[in-house]
Amino acid sequence: MNNLFHHPSLSNVLAKATFPPDNQLAHVVNGERNKLLLSLANTGKENYTLLNAAASYHDPARQWALLSNTTASKYNVPLIAGSNFTLPFQVYSEFRPQELGLTIWANLKDAAGGVHRVVAYNETVTVVEPVGSLFDLKALFMYLILAAALAGLSYMAYETLSARYFPSLTGKPTSRSTKKSTTVQGTGDKVLVATDGKGKGGYPASVQPYEEEWIPEHLTRKTGGGAGGGATRRKTATVTSAGEGAVSAGEVTSGGEGEKKKVGGGKGKGKGRK
Repeated sequence: MNNLFHHPSLSNVLAKATFPPDNQLAHVVNGERNKLLLSLANTGKENYTLLNAAASYHDPARQWALLSNTTASKYNVPLIAGSNFTLPFQVYSEFRPQELGLTIWANLKDAAGGVHRVVAYNETVTVVEPVGSLFDLKALFMYLILAAALAGLSYMAYETLSARYFPSLTGKPTSRSTKKSTTVQGTGDKVLVATDGKGKGGYPASVQPYEEEWIPEHLTRKTGGGAGGGATRRKTATVTSAGEGAVSAGEVTSGGEGEKKKVGGGKGKGKGRK
């Protein structure tokens, strides 16, 4: 259809709306102010005033049924006889992507105060979604919020895992160490044993209990000899004590010898008697 229309009573006024050169396919982008150019020409001898201009969306599949009207743009610009001008106009859409009919009209007022409507555009347009852009401020703001939330969650997870599995990195002890006394069997001596605060004794993380199979055999023998030496010393001490007793017995024996001497002496006396 031709996009040039005029009201029958205003045959001397021509109205035309066109999309700019960068939108020759008549795409109406959802969520954006789509620019058009509204041109009016007064070829008669009467003066008019452009009051406003508006648009409406229609369904071409249902005999151009009305879907919605747009907000009117106010101008109040005089259209003198023999003059013409072009003004900017915008349409807004929130429909799903599809083919829709678009009608644009302008309301003119004559010198007597009568209002006349002239149609400037009445064709099918294509409603499309906006193309994503890396420089979209709304998208950038949303990305910043998501990045901050992700960074916060990552930091919390790092702190939790570090405190649990790598306490040396955080410098915070995982538990308070305590000490308790215990009695060593066989000696009766009391020693202090470090615990981890949970009632569990053990070695520090840097110290591990030794294993006897890793000790060289000659050291084990030497240690065993030492133990045997201790037993020998204990036996020697016993023998020494016995020796002391033996010495004492010797002293008794000496007494015996004295008795023998006395007996011998007696025998001498006896011989003397004889």
